[in-house]
Amino acid sequence: MDSEQTPLISSEGGSSGHYEVLAPTENGNTGRSKKQTPLPKLQLFTLLYIAFCEPAAGTVIYPFVVRLVTDTGITGGNQAKTGFYAGIIESAFFASEACTALLWGRISDRVGRKLPLTLGMLGMTATIISFGLSNQYWPLVISRCLQGVMNGGVGLTKSAIVEITDSTNMASAFAFMPLSWGIGETVGPLIGGSLSHPAERWPNTLGKINFLRDYPYALPCICIALVPLSASLLVALFFKETLPSIVEKKKKKKQISSRDSTDNDIGSTDSADSKPPPPLRSLMTRPVINAMVNYAFLAWTEQACAVLVPIMYPTPIKFGGLGLSTFAIGCIMSVIGVFIGLICIVFFPLLMRRYSAAQIYRGAYSFYLVDTLLFPLMNYLARRNGELNGLVWVVIALQILCATIPLLSFSKCRATHGFPGAMLVIFSEVSPSKSSLGAINGIAQTVACTMRVIAPFTSSSLFSLSQEKNLLGGTMWYCILELVVIAGVITSFRLEESPKVAED
Repeated sequence: MDSEQTPLISSEGGSSGHYEVLAPTENGNTGRSKKQTPLPKLQLFTLLYIAFCEPAAGTVIYPFVVRLVTDTGITGGNQAKTGFYAGIIESAFFASEACTALLWGRISDRVGRKLPLTLGMLGMTATIISFGLSNQYWPLVISRCLQGVMNGGVGLTKSAIVEITDSTNMASAFAFMPLSWGIGETVGPLIGGSLSHPAERWPNTLGKINFLRDYPYALPCICIALVPLSASLLVALFFKETLPSIVEKKKKKKQISSRDSTDNDIGSTDSADSKPPPPLRSLMTRPVINAMVNYAFLAWTEQACAVLVPIMYPTPIKFGGLGLSTFAIGCIMSVIGVFIGLICIVFFPLLMRRYSAAQIYRGAYSFYLVDTLLFPLMNYLARRNGELNGLVWVVIALQILCATIPLLSFSKCRATHGFPGAMLVIFSEVSPSKSSLGAINGIAQTVACTMRVIAPFTSSSLFSLSQEKNLLGGTMWYCILELVVIAGVITSFRLEESPKVAED
């Protein structure tokens, strides 16, 4: 067995916190890399396109989900209950994803990344169309649940990127992930906010089509479904398998076919390739557990805050919201997507050169301390003035900034669902080996999805309860949210500062 160890990211300079990418030298030690390995462009583009599909398909419903819930009649006309039922729709997505994410990861560690990615994209196409064609509440929940099942395999993109890169170019490859996610978070809400209820927006043209009148949310869902459909074709036609055991097996078969090989050579190849994945218990080291706990805090907080945007923004001012239109919400969420891409792709590589991934995560997560306080402040200012004046829009802009900076810890994040950015680097550092990254990805995604099952339901329900019962002047949920963020900041200090050397 090859005993060579390759640091995914290594540090120099002691307390300086400055990070250099190192590569192994001939004698097995590490030295400064002289030249960065060229990135496999088509492979990387395919994975980035899949990363774009996930937030685009996941966030398309956000601008209209509150009105959609109201249209189903499930609330019985009680506006205060809308957040509760909207939270169930979002929790269903993450509940099903949490139940299947680890399974996707383990299967991909055996059969490879290509087949699960292809099936996941095809399944996402079907489920998002099904959502748009549902006018009843519980079919909506079922469709969203099935979409979560199909989305469980999208986390494999992180494993695949690690597998197509090495210690010299991995950081460069992951620098593109926030841009893909940001574009997806821009396109999804923009399509959802612009194309929902097309018969009302364009009565003289699209309003004459009975199908669009009967299914007012079908058009944005069908349009966005074309994205994962095209991704499935891209993966099936152009993506090359990246799972190390399969790649190595193909290489050895080519070597064997090009020369006469002994039976011993063949036997040793089969033995090496048939090595089973490591047991899950062996992966749960203390550094991995600490990283998982912090990722749980991050996923819960991010989703708890994110779900408040499509719920609080359209809610009337007197009920604790801002009374914004579906189109305005779509535009605001698209701006958030643009900020995600710009801030992460510009600042993340620069920060990684000066600070550790743990330091970046800790600083980025701390911005939620401000983000959570701006929700009640916006409503207070709107109530005091009776409308959304310039000061309220300044606070909205400030909140967009504070909600975006923590996503340096993700690739993406809103729906999301993965953890390039600081969290991916942290998991790469603490992972026992590169061969276990698929399982680590699956476990981490399961943890995150479990938190995202709880977060939408608790956030939307307690928001509605706080407003309905006027608990602490309607701000009780924000106080609880702030306490959770404080606990998350304290927990972040348990992360290890020094990079981990992972064996190939």
